[in-house]
Amino acid sequence: MNRLKQGISQSVQAFVSQTHALQLQAQRAKGILFESMSQKVRANWSHPWEASCAYDSETFDCAPFGGCFEGACVSPPQQATSFGALVISEFMRDSSGISPDQGEWVEIFNPGQEALDLRGCYINDPEEVMQSLVPILIEPGSYSLIAQSSKSGLNGGLSPDAVMPGLSLPNVAGALVLGCALGVVDDVNYTIGWSGSAGVAAQLSFEPGVNEEGALKNDIQDAWCNATHAYGLWSDLGTPGSPNTPCQPGQE
Repeated sequence: MNRLKQGISQSVQAFVSQTHALQLQAQRAKGILFESMSQKVRANWSHPWEASCAYDSETFDCAPFGGCFEGACVSPPQQATSFGALVISEFMRDSSGISPDQGEWVEIFNPGQEALDLRGCYINDPEEVMQSLVPILIEPGSYSLIAQSSKSGLNGGLSPDAVMPGLSLPNVAGALVLGCALGVVDDVNYTIGWSGSAGVAAQLSFEPGVNEEGALKNDIQDAWCNATHAYGLWSDLGTPGSPNTPCQPGQE
């Protein structure tokens, strides 16, 4: 009987020892796994007080506008407030880009004596205005380019001053309405027979003058001609954001 008890006791002790060894082995495995996971976590995450945040930031030179005070210009540039203060001077209504066409754009000219801010202005849709943290400045005698996309591969290699994702121009006949907070600044209605075609921008044949001259003359079909200067990734024709190439006599 004593030998039987002794045998049972030894078997139990062996079983307990084996079980304990398996438990230790499992714990070590868990520890290795936990350490591996911890290393991965530490590799991909940092403590909150070590985290860095990146925000979009823009700067603007307020020197010509009275200097800077509390993060803004003392005398910031104003919006266009009257008809003719800005003039639609060129537009691409059907680029060579793939469908849906994101290579459409509109060029605006400032014929006045003061720099103007395009923020809050729109083309066709008053619900989609031009937005930016800083003024979208258009200097006197200068041009600004408004495009549908900011991505060079989609817009044909443009560097727009403002982006309006909803900008969409009918290919054959349509309207361009440039408006700001106080009302319409310029508008152009084009139809069949007007200059401009697939891959070719329609451009004004003259440099717009002051006192509503440009905004009135650009309503006339004969005031426009086909652009002839190649630009961008697709070699479309136009001078987006730059002075127009002079139209030749008899040029459509």
